[in-house]
Amino acid sequence: MPRLQLFDYTVLYHFKHEKDNAGNDITKDSLVIVPSNQMLAPNAETVGKKVARLIDNKYENELNQCEIIVRPF
Repeated sequence: MPRLQLFDYTVLYHFKHEKDNAGNDITKDSLVIVPSNQMLAPNAETVGKKVARLIDNKYENELNQCEIIVRPF
């Protein structure tokens, strides 16, 4: 069995860029859709795959706007 490492992860949802009639940026702030947590895994790629399954179904058509952040503890 490979040695497991501890990773922190979270998932952010970034809204599409919007501008008003004057050309000002009115894009909403990003949302945390999967709160920060920790996971034991052999590597960051494995964590990313497991965390992707935690994303709510309401974002399934907007996955390109979701960002999975993984870092070693």
